[in-house]
Amino acid sequence: MNFLGFTTPLLIDGGMATSLEARGVPMHPTLWSGGAVIDSPEKVTEVHAEFLRAGANVLITASYQLTPQALRKLGYDEKSIREILLRTVRCAESPCSERGRTLIAAGIGPYGAFLCDGSEYRGNYGIDQTALRDFHRERYEILAAYDCDLIVFETVPCLDEVRAIIELTRDAAPKPIWISVCCRNERELSSGESLAEAARLIASEPAVVAFGVNCVAPQFVSGHLQLLKEITSKAIFVYPNLGRVWDAELRTWSGGGDELAFLNAVDEWIALGADGIGGCCGVGSSLIHAIKRRFPDTGGNSV
Repeated sequence: MNFLGFTTPLLIDGGMATSLEARGVPMHPTLWSGGAVIDSPEKVTEVHAEFLRAGANVLITASYQLTPQALRKLGYDEKSIREILLRTVRCAESPCSERGRTLIAAGIGPYGAFLCDGSEYRGNYGIDQTALRDFHRERYEILAAYDCDLIVFETVPCLDEVRAIIELTRDAAPKPIWISVCCRNERELSSGESLAEAARLIASEPAVVAFGVNCVAPQFVSGHLQLLKEITSKAIFVYPNLGRVWDAELRTWSGGGDELAFLNAVDEWIALGADGIGGCCGVGSSLIHAIKRRFPDTGGNSV
């Protein structure tokens, strides 16, 4: 598949927070890795550069938890909020010596990331579709007007949020849209709703160029690919976590992740037609580099 001028499969980067923590950068209590964009932007750029060296040609900005709503609560004014969000794109762009060989996706986390209570892994928000659309609007409009290649709405846990994103981006979207959902098993979103229904919702949306899953357990990804490939012809991108479980109370990951099992599964994901493969929480640059070595020679090259 030709995706925005690149031959698939594309290599997506790995976990920003994982890589920042490995550098000794503490996570902000409410902004998580977004805090580093404010306090240590050079470290964010270093992480992007490390993923580029590992072979990634899709970089996701560190804007997942940087909502205007959260920044206002911390006392930032409108000018500062805009500057912080645009800085996330510059941090990703800075190490790209040849801009045409890298796709920069501006990352937008779900409403649950703003709540900071782990509800992106449950989807039980208690607000309606209109409120979700309005929540996403400001950050989306700031990022979409800047120099990124596409917008990725990540870790989306429920159908109402998928519908809200579609409604927000449907008319004259300035940038291509990629929607990535979070699932609790092979067929259900984190909310318990149907993954197939989510895929059907985006199937005929021209602004949505890619769909997929992220921060899911890697053992479910083959099932996701089989299901999604039957429903939509959109590009399918998968970037699971390492296989650990998020404890929202302790704000930490528990359980062990198996890098070898993750890597061995990549061959099957490629065979099943994944158009983009990368990693989320727990996946560092060394594993991204190992994934790259599993790719066909043409994978990720610009055309």
